[in-house]
Amino acid sequence: IAATLHAEGARTPRGKALLKTSIHKILTNDVYMGVLTWGVKRTGLQKHKPAEPIKVEDAHEGLVTREEFEQVQAMLAHRAPDVVAANTLANDYLLGGLIFCGQCGGMFIGHNARSGAYRYYACQTKKKLGAEACHAKALPKDETEATVISLLRDELLTPAYIKQLVDLVNEEADTASTAARAEVDAVAAQLAEARRRLDNLYRAIEDGALDLSILAPRIREVKAQVDDLTATHSALCSAGTPVVRLADDATITRYVERLQAALATGSVNTQRAILRSWISRIEADGTTLTVTFT
Repeated sequence: IAATLHAEGARTPRGKALLKTSIHKILTNDVYMGVLTWGVKRTGLQKHKPAEPIKVEDAHEGLVTREEFEQVQAMLAHRAPDVVAANTLANDYLLGGLIFCGQCGGMFIGHNARSGAYRYYACQTKKKLGAEACHAKALPKDETEATVISLLRDELLTPAYIKQLVDLVNEEADTASTAARAEVDAVAAQLAEARRRLDNLYRAIEDGALDLSILAPRIREVKAQVDDLTATHSALCSAGTPVVRLADDATITRYVERLQAALATGSVNTQRAILRSWISRIEADGTTLTVTFT
């Protein structure tokens, strides 16, 4: 991320290059989800133990949702070298950052047994605080991943289900298109009416029915309405009307086949990307996995 932003010319407010540490501070700063914090001493040594910082939730409108922020924290935690060996970060644990404990709400993190023969997902709370804090059982990595992939493949990545999604998207797009056209027509009608009123005022002056000094305030008012409506109408027309493009059955079938193949034989990064695009959360409670799809 830092390299991409640097190549695009992005800099800090002081004009310096964005480093990995800068990106990490942004990704872990909860101010972006609307939280303000006071009382945090960021630099220097403290002689006495500081008081707890004061946090105010929803102090302002966030740029990201709490769910998005927490998902990023989960991904960062999963990739931390002290949780998973650095040489396995890019290759293992497809469900890292997606599984949460049904007992304590903590996140399940990928772990390798010291022997290297056993890999599993385990509740981070239990790992840190012990069984007294959480009794969640560890999940075998390969079996858990195979179960989730099978569920996604058999329940959602089918032509019938994708067809339902396409129909829903088409319906929403058609509704948006209709609403956009109706809004343009409504503004056009208001603009025509405002112009008609303005013409009547000018005609009244030309005919000598009323003096300009009397009509001037009203003319200014209607003229302002015409200008505002003209600008609004131009903006709506420039935005364009959403176009509905229907996907036929053959296109849907090819799409599903490609997804199925990528999920079965694609690289780990490809498999992980597919899983994250379709799954928002997995809750582990004993031997039960509850999968929430996006």
